[in-house]
Amino acid sequence: MDNIKKILVDSNIFIFANIKEYPEYAVAKAKIKELIQTHKTQSTILKALELSYYSNTRINDAIIAQNAIDLDVEVFTDNIKDFRNISNLKIIPLR
Repeated sequence: MDNIKKILVDSNIFIFANIKEYPEYAVAKAKIKELIQTHKTQSTILKALELSYYSNTRINDAIIAQNAIDLDVEVFTDNIKDFRNISNLKIIPLR
């Protein structure tokens, strides 16, 4: 078994790193880049960052969506509008 450290980043960190006006912006963005470079967590996160940009989706929703796409699972949500620009995502609506 390899000794790769696994890290789950809370969505608020990605929100901080995504909004330049937040005081935490610089440190959150720098730490995310550091973690991507030093750990094997980059695939889903990098794809989520691109997904957020190209689909005009908030980063926290893009991370959820990209994880669901990578795992080939559906997202159960009441916030369908948050995912409307992600065409290959499977949604189970609450209502």
